[in-house]
Amino acid sequence: MQESENGNFPQDGMFRMFSPAMMLTQSAVMVEGGLAVLAIVIAWFAGISLREMIVLDEPIHYLIAVVAIIPMLMFCRFVYLVPLKTVEFTRRFLHSVYRDFIRHCSVLQLLLVAIMSGIGEELLFRGVIQTAIVEGFGGETRGLIIGIAVTSLLFGLVHPINKLYVFLCFVVGIYLGLLFVWTGNLIVPVIIHTFYNFVVFLAMPQLIGFPRDVRTSDA
Repeated sequence: MQESENGNFPQDGMFRMFSPAMMLTQSAVMVEGGLAVLAIVIAWFAGISLREMIVLDEPIHYLIAVVAIIPMLMFCRFVYLVPLKTVEFTRRFLHSVYRDFIRHCSVLQLLLVAIMSGIGEELLFRGVIQTAIVEGFGGETRGLIIGIAVTSLLFGLVHPINKLYVFLCFVVGIYLGLLFVWTGNLIVPVIIHTFYNFVVFLAMPQLIGFPRDVRTSDA
């Protein structure tokens, strides 16, 4: 994606017709909701029981999920302190997303986007794809390694901002995959994914490293 001369990413006619908050929330509902439906359909055809992976009555798993968010946020903050051009490009891209979309949303809208991404992506990647690959290799150690690695690679490739971002999502995918295997509960990666995204939305200027007041860059 190319920037215009004033440093802003181009805005097409659709951006001007609909509010940024509406565009973001509707896109999240359609895309992430679509991933959830796709996961359910694939699981049904493949004989994978997503319901059995979702355990709601294990309080310790909720605690694990909350604690597990902290290393992800620390990792995010550390990466954006590294003085590399690819990091700077990623920061500028996320800056544009924050300026053009995220800062226009209410807290409830951002929570909705985070929930939809957490549910949709985790049902598909950890719940269906990782499970199918692991079971396809007999569920042994080799299957776990291949399942987590392949799923995490696919997870990275569907976030193609640049090579750095693909790699970061690959690492995050491994982390979520391991936690899913450890707990056996899909709720854990769903909660982690949801609240990680939510916190990043709310604290993106501090975590990524750009000014919170970005209105002066809109001119």
